[in-house]
Amino acid sequence: MAWGKHTTLFPQVSLVLLGGIIFAGTFLGYWSARKFVLSEDGCVDSGIAQFVKWTLRLIGIVSILQAPEVKQEWKSMAAKI
Repeated sequence: MAWGKHTTLFPQVSLVLLGGIIFAGTFLGYWSARKFVLSEDGCVDSGIAQFVKWTLRLIGIVSILQAPEVKQEWKSMAAKI
């Protein structure tokens, strides 16, 4: 019997790892929101809320610009210059 990577276990292991990463991200996001966004009385701090708003906008813009169609448009526009 040879020791090494078993290709039959790869999909199951990758699903378990992906689930663990998603679960950890969800927990850390919930914990950080409870820790940093909410004040002592349970109200949302306006400065942190604005920071989160602009951060999510920036992530959205970067995600859109990473799309293959958008990259192709940028390349074609740069070639015209």
